[in-house]
Amino acid sequence: MFKRGLVIVLAVFFLCAGAVYAQEEASTESFVNYINLVDIIKKIPDLKAGVGYSFVDNDVKDLYTTEIIAKDGFALEGGYTNSFAIIAGSYKLLKLADYIDLPILDLIEANIGLYGGINADLEGDYGASATFLNVKFD
Repeated sequence: MFKRGLVIVLAVFFLCAGAVYAQEEASTESFVNYINLVDIIKKIPDLKAGVGYSFVDNDVKDLYTTEIIAKDGFALEGGYTNSFAIIAGSYKLLKLADYIDLPILDLIEANIGLYGGINADLEGDYGASATFLNVKFD
């Protein structure tokens, strides 16, 4: 399940990257300039992918979140896991780009936290979360 979600996230990332490249290469007279894809893509929030351990089911789940509010390494995030809409509080432990200067490493950061969520049947779920991949659209 996690692999499928990760493939979807990466596919969206690369499709958006192609759109940005196409927009930058477009001539000034094309219709792309009226839509300005670069500004639209910059407004898309970062997507974080990771795992969560449910204290209710005693099971590991894949989860995807985006930051709502962040300050001093702490963040309030919203997202989903399986069939649950979740809110998570997390703390940034490690960002590899701070230690090694490679462009791809700014996508990898470790955050740990707690999440709580609810599904359509009003069943609750809560547990510990860890996100590792941060997909950025800017």
